[in-house]
Parts: sequence; structure tokens; C-alpha cells
Amino acid sequence: MDDNLEMIAYLKEIFLDTLECTFAFNGAEALAKIKEQTFDLIISDLRMPLLSGAEFKEALNKIDAQKDIPFIMITAVFYNKLEDLKNTLNLNEYIEKPFSKDEILSRVQNILERTLNRKKILNLEPVTQDEVNFDSSSADLVEKIKECILSNLTNPEFNVTMLSKMCGYEQKKLNQILKSKLGLSIVNIILEVRLLKAYEYIVKSRFPTLNEVMYAVGINSRSYFSKKFEERFGLKVGELRKKNTYL
Repeated sequence: MDDNLEMIAYLKEIFLDTLECTFAFNGAEALAKIKEQTFDLIISDLRMPLLSGAEFKEALNKIDAQKDIPFIMITAVFYNKLEDLKNTLNLNEYIEKPFSKDEILSRVQNILERTLNRKKILNLEPVTQDEVNFDSSSADLVEKIKECILSNLTNPEFNVTMLSKMCGYEQKKLNQILKSKLGLSIVNIILEVRLLKAYEYIVKSRFPTLNEVMYAVGINSRSYFSKKFEERFGLKVGELRKKNTYL
């Protein structure tokens, strides 16, 4: 998203042969396109008419289905609070003009690889070598991590130490790899898989009581489960149960 025709032409030249790109010339137009299509990555200029890049991202953050789309902000001037802006708006990256083709390609490649790997493990889908286009060597590790967590799902004692040993890595090294490849720590990955399975069990009415759901995903504390569930999905576990009237 950019109102500068030269910048749009430059980005088009860089990405058009490898990625399917959609362009918008202002923030309002971009927001409209977001509501019509699904995107894996957004690149936006900070200074834009109608809606600035920051205002555009703020609007996205209010839409549950769009708030987690990876987002790169481009700025033409030095801004000494860029890191604060990144944290406040939940940006994945920011990049200052002028930038090289290799620089933005590297940023985009890393984000898309991380997004793909994260989607595969957290959506509990099988990972194939062909699907991991940027770094096929990570596919086996992602699949192994997923299998280890799921095979120990009911075990509340299953932790980062056990997962690291099962994967054949030192805990610190595995954490570094996962931070790089998925943007999540080992602890967060285990919790995320547990919560996603709990959500699935509740929606599909797999168990008659919440205690049984918690047992099935290896969480013993009702208060901890309720807190983390609401943080993750934006609604209380009881609200989800009520939405599924057959429960």
C-alpha cells in the first residue's frame, strides 16, 4: 500500500514474479480490499492519504480476522520512536527508505516462512517439503514438534525440557530456532496447541464437561485455563459453550 507510483512500480518489479500482489493507493482503499480478500502479508507506507499507515494498522487491529496478518511498515524519514510504534501497533517489521531489493526480499521471505511454519503447527495440519518453499529443512522439525505435543497432549507434566529432548536439541537452541522459524517460544507453542485442541473439543462437543476438556489437553488449573483461553480467543470458555447450544 503506497501512494507513490514509483515505489509501487519498484515493489511490483521485486515481487511480481514470485508473489501474487494487490496494490492500493491509500489507506482507505487498502482497508476495503482487506475486507474483500485474504492476504498473507501487508506492506504499507507510514505516510498515506485518507488513512496513514499507522491508522490503517490500528483499524486492522480491531478486526479479529485481520489483526494478525504479518505487517511491514515503510517510512521515508527517520523516526526515533519506530520501535515504540512497532510494539504499539503489533508490527512484524519496519523498514526505512531507501532500502535495497535484497533487504526487503529478505524481510518478506523470513516473515512468510515463519507464517507458513506457524500456521502448519498451530492449525495442526501435516507439513510437506513442497509446502515449505523458503526453508524445506524446517518442515521435518515443525512436524516432529507437532507430533510430540499431540502425542503427549493429556500429560500435564509435558514441558519444554521433555519436548527439547524428544526433538534432539538443547532447550536454548530449540527455543532460538522456534523463535526464528515461528516467532513463538517453546512454552507458547505447547500452550497454543493445547488451547486450539480445547477449542476444537468444545465446538465439536467431544466431552460433556469442561473438566474433561481440560484433562484431554493436559491442563489441571481451571483458573489458568479460563484466563489463557480468554486471552487467546477473545471470549470466555463459557461463552463458547453457550454458542454451541448442543453442549
